[in-house]
Amino acid sequence: MKNTAQQHLKPFFQKYFWLLAVGALALYTLAFADRYYVTALGLGVQQGLITAKTVQAALLWLTGILLTLKLYLITVRAKDKFKGGYRFFYYFSFLNWPAAVLLLLTLVFQAPQQSADLVQYWTSSRFTEKPVQITNTYKSCGPNSSCTLVVDTSNQGRFRVNGYMNSLILAYEPHITALRYLPASRRIINIRTAEGWLE
Repeated sequence: MKNTAQQHLKPFFQKYFWLLAVGALALYTLAFADRYYVTALGLGVQQGLITAKTVQAALLWLTGILLTLKLYLITVRAKDKFKGGYRFFYYFSFLNWPAAVLLLLTLVFQAPQQSADLVQYWTSSRFTEKPVQITNTYKSCGPNSSCTLVVDTSNQGRFRVNGYMNSLILAYEPHITALRYLPASRRIINIRTAEGWLE
């Protein structure tokens, strides 16, 4: 059965390789290329970043749901292995897969915090706007070589910045006088200089 499935999947991927590649590139652009929303779509810095983060949050939740369903499917297929006293672990898995996925989305991707921020932003234009003095910036890189810009301020604590905002802060760092950010996830959505908020 497994070999039959592989035989069907192999020609499928060969036949639709370029279509899948274009689809993956489009999905990446929609989810993570926030510069695209700001520049190519002409939404401006704040609205562009908010739109990008909304798409990111939607795709994260969709991925979480699909991952949960996949884990359920694996558990059901292995049902026969949970016999006798091990039956407890079968039901325990069903109850805890959603919690495990939610924990992953919370600790790694901040999906619940960011989603709560976005709901408040879209419904009541709520965000935090504070004057700041940036005291230090440096890049923190993980084992997979992906780097995050760490921004220390004298009065608003520390921010971790990715994407297009990363390059904006580095470009305007000496001139930044205030920040707009989402309060729960602490995502910076705009910066102010002596000339005003970025557009």
